[in-house]
Amino acid sequence: MRKNMENIENLPAEMLMTLAKDEDVAVRRAVAENPNALAETLATLAKDEDGRVRTHVAKNLNTSVEALATLAKDEDWEIRMHVAGNSNAPVDILAALAENKEGLVRMRVAENPNALAKTLATLAKDENWRVRTHVAENLNTPVEALATLAKDKDPNIRKSVAGHLNTSIDVLAELAKDKEAMVRIAIARNPNAPAATLATLAKDEDQDVRMRAETLAKIPSKIGNVEITAEQRLALQEGKGIEIKGIKDKAGKAYDTTYVIIDQKTKKIKLLQQQDKKKFQIKSVAKIAPIKRKGIKI
Repeated sequence: MRKNMENIENLPAEMLMTLAKDEDVAVRRAVAENPNALAETLATLAKDEDGRVRTHVAKNLNTSVEALATLAKDEDWEIRMHVAGNSNAPVDILAALAENKEGLVRMRVAENPNALAKTLATLAKDENWRVRTHVAENLNTPVEALATLAKDKDPNIRKSVAGHLNTSIDVLAELAKDKEAMVRIAIARNPNAPAATLATLAKDEDQDVRMRAETLAKIPSKIGNVEITAEQRLALQEGKGIEIKGIKDKAGKAYDTTYVIIDQKTKKIKLLQQQDKKKFQIKSVAKIAPIKRKGIKI
């Protein structure tokens, strides 16, 4: 059984615990990356002499906070990097790793969804552009840090700030004057961009900027009696469909589910009811492609 590595993923947790003490390092590595391994087993492997075993433990989502805390101090910086990237890493460990001398460790902290706003605000001033890039993309990054990054010399970072849903209206208005078209396009795609900013971008010298701004300006924040989120507006702008519930027609009749799309020719909102889903080949709201057939106008 020990040598049959192909079936190790299907082994019960109790057997994995036994194999964690195997003399063959390849076996211990396989156990360390196994999604069925218990926290107790991984805690043992977190002290393994083999670096690759510890690396797999650092990446395993079953690894306990205590084991991650141990690995966060590992002499191997790559192991610390994987701890920083583990979605189960607690905020105090991430805060400590944010001060690590290795840029790639700090980068993984910057992209971790558990990183606190305070940690990200510190990393927004990091000397490493990769770190700042991930801060600009992290959904937890606070408004103040985004304002700092909006002035970054790297246009790709400014682009990420321009598209961030937490970026303030004032910063978006300022970035609308950016010399780089890709930054202005990002604003024209940002569902939180104010009408005045979109009106300015609709006159932009760049055609892509103008088209994006014009399309977004036509997408309302409310469809009928139902308000739609920023994420839903973005999906509509990208030619995808969204699903909303409880929308009422002019007679006051409420529908359980309504599929909303943007007509790719007229750029106007269309409503499709449940019976139209198959007709319009809507398989998944997240994967709706631009529809060319006629729908039901609001």
